[in-house]
Amino acid sequence: MAMAPNYVALDKGSQTKFDANFFKNVRDGNAVLESDQRLLGDATTRNILQNYAGSIRGLLGFRFDLEFPKAMIKMSSIDVKTGADGEIRKVCSKFN
Repeated sequence: MAMAPNYVALDKGSQTKFDANFFKNVRDGNAVLESDQRLLGDATTRNILQNYAGSIRGLLGFRFDLEFPKAMIKMSSIDVKTGADGEIRKVCSKFN
């Protein structure tokens, strides 16, 4: 008997692709995780989500496949702070 894989697809419709379908699923109320669906309920994240999903079905939004690699390159230049130089934020988007 084959064992089922120990993972859950977090993207309905394109589980094996790295694409913008995640944003469309959230926009359409089909997020797999509740925390993902809540992105639509916050004004800040809703705007980002709608830009990648296309705010109206059928219209193109931002190009996730072009923007994501740029973001990864930008993040690679962030210096990691450790020990006394770093901090664990109580709210990720704000300094303590």
